[in-house]
Amino acid sequence: KCWRDVDFFGECAYIEEYLQKPCGDIDASDPLISPFHHKEWAWLPPQFLLYGGLECFAPIIDRFANRLEEQGVDVCRCFWQDGVHAFNMLPGLPEDVQRNLDEQLKAFVDRILHGAAGNPVDDE
Repeated sequence: KCWRDVDFFGECAYIEEYLQKPCGDIDASDPLISPFHHKEWAWLPPQFLLYGGLECFAPIIDRFANRLEEQGVDVCRCFWQDGVHAFNMLPGLPEDVQRNLDEQLKAFVDRILHGAAGNPVDDE
């Protein structure tokens, strides 16, 4: 058996082929092999997902974000249409794009730390 999460990677067939890895007798739908099959995500802290339109995992990231949101997880999607995988780490990122990413991350952190009204969040 191999890591072949057709339900998860079905939108990117070449990724499925690339990610095939022997997993012996372990069921490929085991959440330890393919975390996408995990059923309960509500325990996760807020998530900041940074990805681009040219990102090979973009459809998967969207589906994962949808699952998180359906279970009440706070998700901030930071998306750049022309971004490839890990685009924010590549040299030569246009200044306006970098500024926008920085602003979105700052707004996310501020919202988490201070709440929507700008006041510190009460964890009690």
